[in-house]
Amino acid sequence: MKKENLTLKETIKRLEKEKDDAMKTIDRKGEIVEKLKKEVMDLSVALNSEQFKSIRSLESELKKMIEQNKILKRELEKKVTGEESLRQEISILKHKTLELSISPQKEDMRSTARPVSYTHLRAHETGRNLVCRLLLEKKKIV
Repeated sequence: MKKENLTLKETIKRLEKEKDDAMKTIDRKGEIVEKLKKEVMDLSVALNSEQFKSIRSLESELKKMIEQNKILKRELEKKVTGEESLRQEISILKHKTLELSISPQKEDMRSTARPVSYTHLRAHETGRNLVCRLLLEKKKIV
């Protein structure tokens, strides 16, 4: 019985010591929890301050501007591709117009080109289209 009493007393002491250790651990954890609560409160105050509100609003404005920039880039790409296709069409039309304007003139000039007399030239002479008389006068002098 004495042995049992001693064993029980030792067990009780050991359990009390474990209880004290557990209480100390709980107290430390409680202190840590309180510190964490305080930090959370400090962070929530800081996040709600005007400085962080302005940062959040700037971030949202930046996102909006990035989206607008993407939209404008897409529109610009559409316009550039449209402009390039228009330039190609203009180039093709200029080439076709040049071909059309050159080819009939060559044919017309070949069919109408023939020598005419001086009298005929003088008959169609205007202030803008003068027949060169100096050449003829030189021929008479020689």
